[in-house]
Amino acid sequence: MMNEIYEKIFGDNHELSEEDNNNGEEEYDVTVEEEGNNNDEEEDDVIEEGDDVIEEDDANNNREEEATVILDSNGVDGDNDDDFSGEDLIANMAPVKGMEYDSKESLMIAYQDYAKLQGFSVAIRSSSSKYYVLACFKGRKPKDVITKFTRQTQCPARVNCIVKTNGKVIVSNVELNHNHSLEPQLSMFMPGNRELSLHMKRLLESRDIAGFRTCKNVRTLEVMAGGPQNLGVTERVCRNFIDKRRRLRLGEGDAKAIHGLFLRMQLQDKNFFHIMDVDDEGRLRNVMWVHSRSIAAYEDFHDVVSFDTTYLVNKYKMPLATVVGVNQHNQSILLGCGLLSHEQSESFKWFFSNWLMAMKGVQPTAMLTDQCESIKIAVKAVFPMTIHRLCLWHIASKIPQKFKGVADFHSCSSDFYSTIYNSLSIAEFESRWTDFLSKHSLHNNRWLKDLFDEKENWAPIYLNHIFWAGMVSTQRSESMHAFFDGFVNSKSTLKLFVEQYEIAMQNKIQKEMNADYQSKCVMLKPVSTFQWEKQLLSEYTHNIGLLLQVEIKKISNCNVEDVAIGEDGVHRCKIKEMRLVQNVFHKEYTYTVEYRPFGEYISCNCRRYEFKGIFCVHIFKVLVYKDINHVHDRYIMKRWRAREYRPHSSIVFAGGYPHMTEEFKAFQDMERSFVKCADAAITDPRAIKMVKETHEKLLVDIMNINRGGLISNPSPNGESARISTDPPAILDPPVSIPRGRPRADTRLRSNFEINTTHNRRGRGQTGSRGRRSNHGQGVA
Repeated sequence: MMNEIYEKIFGDNHELSEEDNNNGEEEYDVTVEEEGNNNDEEEDDVIEEGDDVIEEDDANNNREEEATVILDSNGVDGDNDDDFSGEDLIANMAPVKGMEYDSKESLMIAYQDYAKLQGFSVAIRSSSSKYYVLACFKGRKPKDVITKFTRQTQCPARVNCIVKTNGKVIVSNVELNHNHSLEPQLSMFMPGNRELSLHMKRLLESRDIAGFRTCKNVRTLEVMAGGPQNLGVTERVCRNFIDKRRRLRLGEGDAKAIHGLFLRMQLQDKNFFHIMDVDDEGRLRNVMWVHSRSIAAYEDFHDVVSFDTTYLVNKYKMPLATVVGVNQHNQSILLGCGLLSHEQSESFKWFFSNWLMAMKGVQPTAMLTDQCESIKIAVKAVFPMTIHRLCLWHIASKIPQKFKGVADFHSCSSDFYSTIYNSLSIAEFESRWTDFLSKHSLHNNRWLKDLFDEKENWAPIYLNHIFWAGMVSTQRSESMHAFFDGFVNSKSTLKLFVEQYEIAMQNKIQKEMNADYQSKCVMLKPVSTFQWEKQLLSEYTHNIGLLLQVEIKKISNCNVEDVAIGEDGVHRCKIKEMRLVQNVFHKEYTYTVEYRPFGEYISCNCRRYEFKGIFCVHIFKVLVYKDINHVHDRYIMKRWRAREYRPHSSIVFAGGYPHMTEEFKAFQDMERSFVKCADAAITDPRAIKMVKETHEKLLVDIMNINRGGLISNPSPNGESARISTDPPAILDPPVSIPRGRPRADTRLRSNFEINTTHNRRGRGQTGSRGRRSNHGQGVA
């Protein structure tokens, strides 16, 4: 309502940039000044709004709603706006002698709304149990010593009130004239008018929780308001509010806060697993947690996992450790997470042993990690039955450094990759490795010697007969870490990180649910006429079906060179594949596919099926060549089937937004109801009018219940204001965390400051109604 009135009076041409407002002067941010009881008009306790913090008065949160009620009670409702000019609208909001308000806060809200439209700011000049005085912020006398600038003009505008014993306030005298120019178009930059509405606070906080960057968060509000000139507050106020809410969400020490968070999550999910490790001094050392959904998913997908660590996710530089698996849709799933004090074998052993306990003692069949020696030691100690594979990407990333002294670096690198990836047997790999060392004179390269000694842990030819879900590197873990970019950084607290981890989990679950829908409700269109393609597409999940079709489309690149039938009845087919390399030339690769008609056994020496769980193009070529229309059920892996029951899918994830307060949840519930009404009415003007009228009536009724307002109003037309029937609800005070050290009278002051203060007051310390003057604390 306030924004509508403001736009009616001033239109859309009241845009102002911050550069225009500064005018070369240092910006001095002040909201409302207030003195204690019996204070004179010579000094104020000022509430400052700096770059880092603003002190807020939650009693002013509903200023716009109160202004709406006041306008309604004075007969200035939105339905009759056309009967009044802009000056009439403002005049009807001005306080009048004899008005009675329910409380000091009600008067302050009404007068500040009037001041915002008039173009000045309000200060509390005096507040006691008997008297209450509001004045223009420029009402002070300018100081004798002006350092850089002053805003004081000794403005006479003020509202004097008498406070009754029941807390009600009666206006005894009103002065509305100012001795300075009024600037209504600049109201949003004035100290007392920089107030975020409750709705804006909700939007800022909810988007901050969701991971919006602060700049985008504020820009979204500006777009919704129709531009920064219509927002009503500056960007700095929004940033300060977000910073304050972040501090309040932490509220206590990191270790204590994260422990409390885990306990609340365990109340929601009894199978939620967490453990914290502390040192002898009681300081947090390591922490690990696993959700019940992850524990259930591990029962189906414990065949292969990836483990990796990364830094720069919290202010303590604690490495983030994640265990990542692959689900039925070929998507990454989080199977456990931890924050470690360091990357030593003791920390990894602690993590692995507790993670194994959470997974009911079931060791992973295969695990992929980087080349860290500490991880190798821990895996061997905790997972003796697990096949350990080293990340091939980390090995390849060292090639520029290790081969920098070689004469023909490009040829050397190409030969190295060809030896690794194109060897089809162990004998071929070892032969090509020897030729590679001889060709480039690398027999004395220590790094290559060490690499060859542990070739069984990284070379594909030694490992591709085992299922790895197509993984040769820890890229899935690193992509999971990349998800936190933009959400957390090196300054993030542990509690904030864990909360963002919960949001990451929720995001992954939503993607899995969408993939379930695609697999069960959307049928892929075959890219060929082969019956076995239709069979496989009907069994596989949507994403696996897409990978399958990539292989099918390459059938035309393969030719059957030779078919030999052995004495054992096995058909051995030579398949020549023409492969495009670097979009420049073709290379030919020859593979052998073995097919046994009795039992319908089939395999290829490229090992793609064993490695990834789906057929390669070479097998598909043989199926076409042999006119085979059906694939044996044994080759359709259970983990890739769309209709297979997954226990973890039925577990409701209790996390996601663990820091949402009950108040915030209630607000969201009401907001959803309002949005439904707005969506249903948006296409019908009659429905829109009905929603507005019902909303205004509902707002008045709610204000009557909660806050009250004007008790009696001797308006010129003789109409009386509404009367509150119930006392206003008393709420707990908000928690406030001030910036820096708290204000106190023990601050050391210079002799010049003490003498200047005494001369200005004229009383000394005894009998002074201002701040105490710290005798004996002067500093020369």
